[in-house]
Parts: sequence; structure tokens; C-alpha cells
Amino acid sequence: MKNNFKLSTFDILLEIVSLLLIIAIWFYVCFNYASLPSEIPMHFSVLGKVDSLSDKSSLFILLGIITFLYVLFSVLNFIPFKKKYLKYNYINISEQKGREIYELTVKKLRIEKVFVIGFLAIITYSVMNSQDLHWLIILSLPLILIFIEAFYLIKIVSSDTEKK
Repeated sequence: MKNNFKLSTFDILLEIVSLLLIIAIWFYVCFNYASLPSEIPMHFSVLGKVDSLSDKSSLFILLGIITFLYVLFSVLNFIPFKKKYLKYNYINISEQKGREIYELTVKKLRIEKVFVIGFLAIITYSVMNSQDLHWLIILSLPLILIFIEAFYLIKIVSSDTEKK
């Protein structure tokens, strides 16, 4: 899967940060696993209070989910832009505009990947340290993702109106 675009310095930085987060999560869990109690918090209420305990081995399910999401976001980022995508749109978009939207979407996915993995790293840390999650942390991921979506949607729409 060869991408048609060169990665910017910011894109490379985002990829490095997300990879380092994954590596750090795995190392943290592996090095501290033996010292964990046999039961750890595995589910939090909307208010961030622990409402379910589970065997510490279930922590590897969380790591599997985090790793799966990392791989999924990474694969999505490297799906190449193809002109044939333009024939499936229901509005008239030029090839150049299609490429601009594609570049912005890929950048948005990279940013979201860092936030999602960072959020899950915080959850993993809280689980391992038997800490409640502050309700603000739980609320932050959806709000951040909504902000990122809105920012890039506005950017796409405004770049279209500037050229008219």
C-alpha cells in the first residue's frame, strides 16, 4: 500500500508519538505485571468510579484492544488516494479538491490516533494503579474528538469557499 503523498514533519512526529505510546504502554504493563494485585479495576462508571473488578490477566485484553486500534489507524492512514474514489462522490469535487480532502483526512486520523492511544494509556495506568478516573478525563476524549472533527470539517469547507 503505497501512499501518494509525502509525510510532513508533523505527520512523522505524530506517527512517532503514537508508536512510542504503544511501546511505553506495553513496557509499563510487562514490567509492573508481577506486582499487580490479583484483581484490578476493569470498568469505570460515567463518573469515573470503579464499578467492576477483574483478574489482572484481563489487562492483556485492554493491551490487545489498544494495539488493534493502533494498527487499524495506521492502516487507514496509508490507504492510497485513487482517482476512482471521485466517481463515487455525490457532489462535484475536482481531483485537486479530492486530494486536499484526502490529505486533511489522513492528518486528522493521525491526530485522533495519538489522542485515542493516549487516552487508553491513561486508562491503563489508572487500572494498574487501582485509581478512579476523574469524570473530566472520561469526558475529554469525546470532546477532543468532536473538536478535531469540527476543526477539520471547517478547514475543508473554508478551503472550498476561499477558492470561489
